[in-house]
Amino acid sequence: MSARHRALAALLIGITFFSIGNSIASPALTSLASKNAPEHEQGKALGIMQSGASLARAIAPVAAGFLLNNAVGEVDDLTIERTFWTASAIMLVAFFTAIYYLVRRADDVLAS
Repeated sequence: MSARHRALAALLIGITFFSIGNSIASPALTSLASKNAPEHEQGKALGIMQSGASLARAIAPVAAGFLLNNAVGEVDDLTIERTFWTASAIMLVAFFTAIYYLVRRADDVLAS
């Protein structure tokens, strides 16, 4: 088996696991968004969630291509590190955003 065939097999296996994980996570996330929004704002919450997911699916491949590209057209240590640290920064922003809204929600509950 050539290197190209091994790479294609690895890609297909990775895509399979991604698809299975996405099919499990998507209904759960939709349910969480629906249950955590007030009844009169459920449509708005689901719309915002779906818009964010669609935007991520459009932007992520372009960003990944940009991050993994270099002058020689090969993936090297620098491109992997750059991609890792960019993903880490995005997750850190998401983490702090979640903490902010968790504290804000707790304050609202305590004020009620």
